[in-house]
Amino acid sequence: MLPSLRQSSAIVTHGSRLHLSTVYHPQSDGQTERTNQMMEQLIRTASTDLAQWEDSLPLIEFAYNNAPSATTTQSPFFLNYGTDPTTPLSPPIENPAPRSQQFVENLRQSQQKAADAILKANHRGLVTGSNV
Repeated sequence: MLPSLRQSSAIVTHGSRLHLSTVYHPQSDGQTERTNQMMEQLIRTASTDLAQWEDSLPLIEFAYNNAPSATTTQSPFFLNYGTDPTTPLSPPIENPAPRSQQFVENLRQSQQKAADAILKANHRGLVTGSNV
Protein backbone atom coordinates (compact mmCIF):
# COMPACT_ATOMS: atom_id res chain seq x y z
CA MET A 1 0.00 0.00 0.00
CA LEU A 2 1.52 3.27 -1.07
CA PRO A 3 1.11 6.33 1.14
CA SER A 4 -1.17 9.12 0.01
CA LEU A 5 0.16 12.59 -0.77
CA ARG A 6 -1.13 13.83 2.60
CA GLN A 7 0.65 11.00 4.46
CA SER A 8 3.86 11.58 2.52
CA SER A 9 3.71 15.29 3.31
CA ALA A 10 3.20 14.59 7.03
CA ILE A 11 6.11 12.14 7.04
CA VAL A 12 8.46 14.69 5.46
CA THR A 13 7.22 17.52 7.71
CA HIS A 14 8.04 15.53 10.84
CA GLY A 15 11.46 14.54 9.55
CA SER A 16 10.57 10.85 9.38
CA ARG A 17 11.38 8.33 6.68
CA LEU A 18 9.09 5.69 5.28
CA HIS A 19 10.53 2.22 4.75
CA LEU A 20 8.26 -0.04 2.72
CA SER A 21 8.60 -3.80 2.87
CA THR A 22 7.20 -6.54 0.70
CA VAL A 23 4.34 -8.82 1.63
CA TYR A 24 5.21 -12.34 2.84
CA HIS A 25 8.90 -11.53 3.12
CA PRO A 26 9.62 -11.17 6.85
CA GLN A 27 13.38 -10.85 6.29
CA SER A 28 12.84 -7.36 4.86
CA ASP A 29 11.25 -6.08 8.07
CA GLY A 30 13.27 -7.58 10.91
CA GLN A 31 12.30 -4.93 13.46
CA THR A 32 8.59 -5.72 13.10
CA GLU A 33 9.28 -9.46 13.15
CA ARG A 34 11.27 -9.12 16.39
CA THR A 35 8.50 -7.03 17.97
CA ASN A 36 5.89 -9.60 16.93
CA GLN A 37 7.97 -12.40 18.51
CA MET A 38 8.26 -10.44 21.74
CA MET A 39 4.51 -9.72 21.79
CA GLU A 40 3.72 -13.41 21.27
CA GLN A 41 6.00 -14.28 24.18
CA LEU A 42 4.39 -11.62 26.41
CA ILE A 43 0.91 -12.87 25.53
CA ARG A 44 1.87 -16.48 26.36
CA THR A 45 3.39 -15.35 29.66
CA ALA A 46 0.60 -12.99 30.75
CA SER A 47 -2.42 -15.01 29.61
CA THR A 48 -3.67 -17.67 31.96
CA ASP A 49 -6.23 -18.81 29.38
CA LEU A 50 -4.86 -18.62 25.84
CA ALA A 51 -8.40 -18.85 24.45
CA GLN A 52 -9.00 -15.36 25.86
CA TRP A 53 -5.56 -13.84 25.27
CA GLU A 54 -7.03 -10.54 24.07
CA ASP A 55 -8.10 -9.74 27.66
CA SER A 56 -4.40 -9.39 28.53
CA LEU A 57 -3.58 -6.90 25.75
CA PRO A 58 -4.12 -3.61 27.67
CA LEU A 59 -1.73 -4.70 30.43
CA ILE A 60 0.79 -6.07 27.92
CA GLU A 61 0.67 -2.85 25.90
CA PHE A 62 1.22 -0.77 29.03
CA ALA A 63 4.15 -2.93 30.15
CA TYR A 64 5.76 -2.84 26.69
CA ASN A 65 5.40 0.94 26.34
CA ASN A 66 6.73 1.52 29.85
CA ALA A 67 9.83 -0.70 29.45
CA PRO A 68 13.09 0.99 28.44
CA SER A 69 14.51 -0.02 25.07
CA ALA A 70 17.97 -1.58 25.02
CA THR A 71 18.87 0.65 22.07
CA THR A 72 17.52 4.01 23.27
CA THR A 73 17.62 3.36 27.05
CA GLN A 74 14.25 5.16 27.20
CA SER A 75 10.71 3.80 27.22
CA PRO A 76 8.40 4.55 24.29
CA PHE A 77 6.06 6.21 26.79
CA PHE A 78 8.84 8.57 27.94
CA LEU A 79 9.85 9.45 24.39
CA ASN A 80 6.24 10.30 23.50
CA TYR A 81 5.17 12.16 26.62
CA GLY A 82 8.39 13.24 28.33
CA THR A 83 7.63 11.33 31.50
CA ASP A 84 7.01 7.76 32.57
CA PRO A 85 3.46 6.90 33.67
CA THR A 86 2.55 6.83 37.32
CA THR A 87 2.00 3.32 38.64
CA PRO A 88 1.17 2.04 42.12
CA LEU A 89 4.91 1.35 42.53
CA SER A 90 5.96 4.89 41.51
CA PRO A 91 7.44 7.18 44.17
CA PRO A 92 5.31 10.19 45.12
CA ILE A 93 5.62 13.19 42.81
CA GLU A 94 7.51 16.00 44.53
CA ASN A 95 6.95 18.72 41.94
CA PRO A 96 3.84 17.95 39.88
CA ALA A 97 4.14 21.05 37.64
CA PRO A 98 7.63 21.35 36.10
CA ARG A 99 8.36 24.44 34.05
CA SER A 100 6.98 23.77 30.60
CA GLN A 101 9.93 25.20 28.67
CA GLN A 102 12.40 22.96 30.53
CA PHE A 103 10.03 20.02 30.11
CA VAL A 104 9.87 20.50 26.34
CA GLU A 105 13.66 20.89 26.09
CA ASN A 106 14.25 17.71 28.12
CA LEU A 107 11.79 15.83 25.90
CA ARG A 108 13.51 17.11 22.73
CA GLN A 109 16.93 16.08 24.08
CA SER A 110 15.66 12.61 25.02
CA GLN A 111 14.15 12.10 21.58
CA GLN A 112 17.39 13.21 19.90
CA LYS A 113 19.42 10.92 22.15
CA ALA A 114 17.12 8.02 21.25
CA ALA A 115 17.38 8.78 17.52
CA ASP A 116 21.19 8.93 17.78
CA ALA A 117 21.27 5.61 19.65
CA ILE A 118 19.11 3.97 16.98
CA LEU A 119 21.38 5.25 14.19
CA LYS A 120 24.46 4.06 16.08
CA ALA A 121 22.91 0.61 16.61
CA ASN A 122 21.97 0.39 12.92
CA HIS A 123 25.48 1.31 11.76
CA ARG A 124 27.07 -1.11 14.22
CA GLY A 125 25.26 -4.01 12.54
CA LEU A 126 26.36 -3.07 9.02
CA VAL A 127 29.87 -4.11 8.07
CA THR A 128 31.33 -3.75 4.58
CA GLY A 129 31.13 -7.07 2.79
CA SER A 130 28.49 -8.57 5.08
CA ASN A 131 25.32 -10.07 3.68
CA VAL A 132 22.46 -7.67 4.29
